[in-house]
Amino acid sequence: MANLESGLMQKEVEYKSKLGYLNKETAEMHLLRDTLLQMKHSIARIKKRIAGNGKDELNKNVSEFELLKSEVDFNKERYKQTLVKLEETKVQVKQNAKNLIVVTPPTLAQTHSEPNKIKDIITLLIVLSFLYGILTLILSILNEHKD
Repeated sequence: MANLESGLMQKEVEYKSKLGYLNKETAEMHLLRDTLLQMKHSIARIKKRIAGNGKDELNKNVSEFELLKSEVDFNKERYKQTLVKLEETKVQVKQNAKNLIVVTPPTLAQTHSEPNKIKDIITLLIVLSFLYGILTLILSILNEHKD
């Protein structure tokens, strides 16, 4: 009896855990659901046989004890599953925290480094003088070829 109820609890835990990532209509879920129903019917038949036809107090107490024992086993399994899920969540949080680590804290600049106006003006003058030189060279070549 206790073995059947603990097996039922294990199957319920398995069903609920697979329900998280499987569809209810898959063959595996139907098989698990049918197994759960068969186990529940078997437990009900055994309980009827244990209780007997009369109103025997001992049989009632034994069946209640078995029920409480199976509930304790089920709660232990749920607790174990919860601890496993907690550890998985901790691992995920640690992996996600790697993306959120601040390498250097942001600071406000003391002075500006860009744009450097003097450097930009000198570069512009040099580029313009090169362009002026190239244009005068082209114009002088054209004037020589006209003659």
